[in-house]
Amino acid sequence: MRTSVLDTLLSIAERNQARGNADIAVFEIGRVTDATATVAAAIPGVESRPSADEIAGLAAGTPDQPWHIAGVLTGQASPAGYGASTRTQDWRDALEAAQAAAGCLGLTLEVANAEGASEDRLPFHPVASPS
Repeated sequence: MRTSVLDTLLSIAERNQARGNADIAVFEIGRVTDATATVAAAIPGVESRPSADEIAGLAAGTPDQPWHIAGVLTGQASPAGYGASTRTQDWRDALEAAQAAAGCLGLTLEVANAEGASEDRLPFHPVASPS
């Protein structure tokens, strides 16, 4: 059980770059494990069906598994062509991807400085709000 989808994406980006594909835009939506509030549960035996209390104990011991989304962008945003130059992917592409994903989920993103951040640090921090 994983705690982040970003780890997988970084491995994918690394593998693609090692194979000569430097222009990468990948994302993943998946469940992660939040084991911070997990309660240990007794493991029932296999000789009979677990009782309702044993099943409830197992359910209480199962960690929350919230949905996460992450993306990795590297290299050029568009290939060079006749009359067109290349452009390296940057924060604008990441922000556009985050806004598109939020729109698919019925959310809007407000771009603001992180709470308590100074004006010269963390200039972009998406905050989800219901639309």
